[in-house]
Amino acid sequence: MEGSTLAGPAAYDRAASDLLRTLAGELEQAVPRRRARKRMLDVALASTLLLVLAPVLFLIALAVVIESPGPVFYRARRVGWRGKPLHMLKFRKMVPEARGGRLTVDGDLRLTRVGAVLSKTRLDELPQLLHVLRGDMSFVGPRPEDPDFVAARADDYAEILTARPGLTGLSQLAFAKEQVILHADEPERDYLDRIFPQKCGLDRLYVRNAEEAACYKMPLAQSRPAASGTSTEVTQN
Repeated sequence: MEGSTLAGPAAYDRAASDLLRTLAGELEQAVPRRRARKRMLDVALASTLLLVLAPVLFLIALAVVIESPGPVFYRARRVGWRGKPLHMLKFRKMVPEARGGRLTVDGDLRLTRVGAVLSKTRLDELPQLLHVLRGDMSFVGPRPEDPDFVAARADDYAEILTARPGLTGLSQLAFAKEQVILHADEPERDYLDRIFPQKCGLDRLYVRNAEEAACYKMPLAQSRPAASGTSTEVTQN
């Protein structure tokens, strides 16, 4: 009797250990497969959209240079996937040699007329389809942030940067009218103290719980609030 009593727990422990190893192996194989499928979707969608939207991209570029002299594009300094530097491509929205704070606020005087429309409709982000095609970004994921802002919440970004940054994500949907709700007198302090911690929490939630099928519903939801406002981006200053 004593032998069988001892054998029961030992057998249970061995079975549990075997089960955990099996589950761990399945997870190790499932994650790369899911990432590979997501990457294939990114490439297919980015390629298709770049072809379909080529006339729109050309017209926007033309409007930018007709209204104000200067480059068509602007590269925003960001922190990318796994902490790599990312020079994120955008259509230029501001007057040449614009100066001022790093955040764009509602009614920002540095914006050109074309730039104000691009900022409101988010069309300035369309060149980032090239980043998606190259693998620097995904359609859905945490929005890449300025290096100084990332350094301010390094613990959060140790987790957030494990995911490929996206054209849109949970935090951007939640703060679609961010330019409007920022305090215009001290926008950067307001952003860091009040808004940025909430965005980090949402981005960490995405990293922990994102599912492939749910991810590609976000761009559809993104189009609804875009007409009334847009989330704040660090500007070209």
